Amino acid sequence: MTPAALRHLINLGLSLGAGSLLGWLSGQLAWALVLSMLPWLLWYLYQTLQLDLWLRQTRRHPPRTMGLWRAVFDRLFRMQKQTEKEINILRTGLDEFRTATNTFPEPVMLVDANHVLLWYNDAAVAQLGLRTSSDRGQVVQNLIRQPDFTDWLHDSNDAAQVEVVSPIQEDTIFQVSRSPMESGRVLLIFRDITELHAVETMRRDFVANVSHELRTPLTVLMGYLETLDYDANPELAMILDRMRGQTHLMQSLIDDLIEISRLQTQHIEGREEQVEMHALLYQLKEQAESLSDGRHLITFHIDSDVGLFGASKDLESAFTNLITNAVRYTPDGGTIELRWQVTERGGELCVCDSGIGIPSKDIPRLTERFYRVAKDRSRSSGGSGLGLSIVKHVLNAHDAELEITSQVGDGSTFICLFPKNRLIDDTQTAALPASTH
Repeated sequence: MTPAALRHLINLGLSLGAGSLLGWLSGQLAWALVLSMLPWLLWYLYQTLQLDLWLRQTRRHPPRTMGLWRAVFDRLFRMQKQTEKEINILRTGLDEFRTATNTFPEPVMLVDANHVLLWYNDAAVAQLGLRTSSDRGQVVQNLIRQPDFTDWLHDSNDAAQVEVVSPIQEDTIFQVSRSPMESGRVLLIFRDITELHAVETMRRDFVANVSHELRTPLTVLMGYLETLDYDANPELAMILDRMRGQTHLMQSLIDDLIEISRLQTQHIEGREEQVEMHALLYQLKEQAESLSDGRHLITFHIDSDVGLFGASKDLESAFTNLITNAVRYTPDGGTIELRWQVTERGGELCVCDSGIGIPSKDIPRLTERFYRVAKDRSRSSGGSGLGLSIVKHVLNAHDAELEITSQVGDGSTFICLFPKNRLIDDTQTAALPASTH
């Protein structure tokens, strides 16, 4: 307790004591107490009015008073000064932040936890068409009306990014990333990737066109090589074998390039259907046995009748690449297992082999185009370096993930994990044995 408060209580106690004594002597205790407290009540009322007037007006210094009320006014005045100081610091920081972000050449937005637009820089006005008079306070989805952007805002994955088209310039494409802040606020940062998109489109078109142009002369060359007689040219037998092997490698590479080009240009929307996993995996079983030619023990397990909703041709392409890799990189006499099952995580298609395995340092890069764990080994096995890239592209289009575990010398396991919303519970499929060899 402060000295001022202590003196105030002592004076109040003395007034009550004097009033009580006067009331006891006069026999009017109640009136005596009222009369003794009336000056205090009037004093409190006066000081309260002074406080109210001071708080409502802009006077810098508090009114003059004494006692406990002087201490109260002084304390409030110090708190007011401290608050003003903190507000000035915050205002200065905010002004510096706005000045800095207004120098950004690309749009920046600040939204709250409900995606209400709180602030944006000058680039957002110029490149996204925002209006300073009415757009602040609007839900940002109403200003950028694109389904992918709306879904991305509600996605809890902070590392994810999304591409949006400028509402006022349809030929301008932005990549949007977010930076979480305090109180659920999020800073949305727009990066212009129009030129990058154009370069990617040119590269994709170039690869597709060159692949198609190479297919015809390569087919002619392969046809002529097939007509050459080994017996008539025994001295050229080794040369012809190498030429045929290289042309087949080139044909595989061209086919994979064309497949990637098709996957990139044909979105699965409009091509999705109910995929019967029994029928699809039975086809893959026949392909695997034909490719293996009896050199491996191939086992298929169908643990669920649940099907998938997706593009059947794309899924077949992805699964075929996984099985082909398992056959290529598993020595003769090894085992290859394919399993389709539904777990708590979703639908899982697993391809497991007892092959040569993959070093752990190479696993993160396996789905990169043309990446090879060992180039000479991949070439000798007929690999193009594009198979797992095709798999990754197909799975991304189906909201699925690829999980890879491997140990050098002990084989590899590839798991295609499909989300539950891709599963179809009432799939009617033909009966297939749970385990076939």
